[in-house]
This record gives sequence, C-alpha cells and structure tokens, in this order.
Amino acid sequence: MSSVVIDRADSGQSQPRGERGLRIEPQGVGGYDQTWYPICMSSELEPGRILSVEWMNGRVIAFRDKDGKPHVLSAFCRHLGADLAGGDIVDGTVRCPYHHWRYDTSGQCVATAIDRAPQAAKLFRFPVHEGLGFVWAFNGTEPLFDPPAFELPDSQLTLRARKEMILDCDHYIPFSNSCDIQHLIAVHGMKLEVNPQDLNITPYSIQYIQEQVTPTMGYVRMNVHMIGTNTLHLTGEMMGRMMYLMSTSRSLPGNRTQIYQCAATARRDEPGDEQVAAAMIEQSLQFGRRLMEEDMPILNRISFRQDVLTHSDRVLAMYFDWVRAFPRSSVACEYIAL
Repeated sequence: MSSVVIDRADSGQSQPRGERGLRIEPQGVGGYDQTWYPICMSSELEPGRILSVEWMNGRVIAFRDKDGKPHVLSAFCRHLGADLAGGDIVDGTVRCPYHHWRYDTSGQCVATAIDRAPQAAKLFRFPVHEGLGFVWAFNGTEPLFDPPAFELPDSQLTLRARKEMILDCDHYIPFSNSCDIQHLIAVHGMKLEVNPQDLNITPYSIQYIQEQVTPTMGYVRMNVHMIGTNTLHLTGEMMGRMMYLMSTSRSLPGNRTQIYQCAATARRDEPGDEQVAAAMIEQSLQFGRRLMEEDMPILNRISFRQDVLTHSDRVLAMYFDWVRAFPRSSVACEYIAL
C-alpha cells in the first residue's frame, strides 16, 4: 500500500498532515543502496595505474591485473590506514607506499617488507563488471542483479561514455525525474502521456513505455527503464535506427552524486555510417546533458520531502515507495571510511 498523501482535486477529498512530508532516509543511514555504481570510465583505468575514487562514505581504489581485468578494493591499508592509491603495482599486487605491504586482487595481504603476511589483513573486494565504457562495482559481497547493459553487446555498438557534473543531493533524487510527469512537462517542455499505465515494477527495476515529444528530439516512443536507484536506461527509435541513452551515477561522501552518461547505436556496415552514428550519439548526449543542466540549480538547493502529491504523481508515488523499500548495505563502509 502506498504511504503517500495524494490531494485528489477532482474529488474534493484530501488527507491533511501537520508536518512537512515524508523523508527518505539519506544514503548512509542503514548503508547505501545495493546497486551497480560506475566507479570510473574504462579509459581512465590505464594498465599499471592505481586510481583513487570517492564512493559512498569513503574511498576505493581501482586497477587492472596483468590480463587487463579491472578490480575495485577498499583504499586503506590494513596496517596503519595509508591510502593505497599512493602505492604502485608490483608483480600483480598493490604495494602500500608506507611499509610496502602488498595485496593481491582478492584484497588479501600476501607480503610485507619484513614479517609474514597477516591473514587478518584483508581489504574489501567489490564485485566488478566492465561494460558500456565504465568499470562498475556492486555495493555488497554478491550482486543482487545483473549490471546495466544495452540490448546488443558492446562489440556491436558505436558507443560513447562521458563524465558529467556532481550534484549536491542523493542519487535517487535526480532519477526520480524518470517518473515525475509534472516535472518533465513543466521544466523540460515535454509533451507526454500524463499517467502511463503498464508499469513493470520489480524489487530492482522499474520499466514502462512513454510516448513523448521533446523540444530537441521530436516524437520518440521511449522504453524507460530504471536499473537500481541510480541508473536510467532509455531506448527509442530515431531516424530509422534504435538509440540507447543511459544516465548513471555514483554516491559520493557528503550525500553528493557524480553523474555519467553513455549513448550508443548499432554499428552498420555502410559508407558514412560512422559519422552518422557519431552525430546521433552526440545529439542524444546533448539531450541528456540539457536535462541535467536544467535540473542542476534546482537539485543543488533542494530540501527533499515527499509531501502533498496530486493525481499526475501516481507513477512518482510508486517510485518513492520503491526507493524506500530498496535494500541497502553497510558491509563495506568501515573498510572505506575516510
């Protein structure tokens, strides 16, 4: 049953409340959402490099092994807490800069400069996936669902990924716009169905079809797919070809959010198709960026509450109930804490 208050203006009935709406507990209270987060762009993770990345309540490191496979571990040495991003890769292990303790790809300490490696010295190792131009990590010991992906494998796509802005709010707030019909119409100038009917809601995703007309892209019949609380996947046909656009995010310390985007279309073995695909991908990315730039001054000052909703907020109310029920985990928090 929905826990929201909806003002039904058409019936004259309302449910008044003496306080200013419902909070959704900030990320970090009871842990962080158990979903796939983009840790970095694949292009950022060069062989031999240890990348320092802010995530959730602290910091992790990302690096590649000798076969090029990415790994994500907690960032702080189990000896005295030195930041391992300041170390180096030695024989496939991460070597701490402070006392030269070394950790393998599982996070286990396998050597020190003098003593036998203590078995208790183990970093937190996150499940990792590489795809769509990103290195992803799951918050938990085992993934609850598959990582984000488009319908076609990356090898069959012309694809571009890029890093966008940082927002001063939790990640589920900007992605509420995927279900916020009033906002899409009022702020972004879209023409669309007020209340889509056929929603497919699972514990880890929301999916529905939305027919819309946008100021920059015209009419599109869009498959709207939320994957976890931090990734929005849009699929629609433009100029006779299927386009894929994904916005995703990583939670940062201080309840901030790093936004990323990815756009793609199927490769075609036709003269000039590379240029056509690149132009359409850029148009899709500009569309996504425009929405975020229009939202940024609002979201950076929001004091979020789920307060009085109206009839056109039906899908938005479902989204907030879904977010509130989404599982969280704090299993890695102590390992990565600043």
